[in-house]
Amino acid sequence: MRKPLSLKIGISGVRGVVGDSLTPQLVASFAGAFGTYAGAGPILRRARW
Repeated sequence: MRKPLSLKIGISGVRGVVGDSLTPQLVASFAGAFGTYAGAGPILRRARW
C-alpha cells in the first residue's frame, strides 16, 4: 500500500519532505507564482548584523 504524500500547504507556508512530496519542480512553480504576484520592482536585501 502506498503512503499518502506529506505535503502541507497553508497560509503560513508550504511543508513537505524534500525529494518526496516537495520536489524541485513544485518549489519552482511556487517561486514563479510568487514572482508573478509580486511583479517588477526593486529587490531588497536585509543586511546581516
